[in-house]
Amino acid sequence: LPLEVCESVIDRVHHPSLFDHHATMYSCAALSQCSLVCRAWRPRAQKLLFYAVELRTAYLLYAFVELLDESPGIATYVHVVLIHGSTHYTPGDSVFPLFPTVLAGKLPNLQEIPRVLGRKFTLPHLPLYPWFYTLLDELRHLTVLRLGVLTFPSFGDFARILHRLTGLQSLVCDALDWSNLGLVPLC
Repeated sequence: LPLEVCESVIDRVHHPSLFDHHATMYSCAALSQCSLVCRAWRPRAQKLLFYAVELRTAYLLYAFVELLDESPGIATYVHVVLIHGSTHYTPGDSVFPLFPTVLAGKLPNLQEIPRVLGRKFTLPHLPLYPWFYTLLDELRHLTVLRLGVLTFPSFGDFARILHRLTGLQSLVCDALDWSNLGLVPLC
């Protein structure tokens, strides 16, 4: 069969829903199998498989970075990163604060973070590191950001994050809060 026909079959296996966990799970399993059929199928299957990456824990974040180090070509396939879970407020497993630090400069085509969702557990707010804001410069090309159920140390910290994301075209905020108003930066 011509490669174009095979790629069309692989495209049909892919279910593009970012928020339907069951459909995504079956789609990922099928795409993984497609990537193992032969060398000609691997690039198309991986392109669809890594279009949207879901990071729930710091362990998954570091495992993903390790995968990118071993196979740097995969980084160009990533356009969407979903960050969510119930562990954003534990220092050892906070994905959101670690994300720009660990993945700085590694995802050249990242355009969307459609959901950053957390729940309050251990700490009163997100543990943001002092250099967190400067590392956000690596995400200037980000166009979509959706935040929900998060508490920032101060309103100023939230504003500094938005100020660094200069390419942002769509921002959705749901149940955001801050521990104190703090100094509002000039932006």
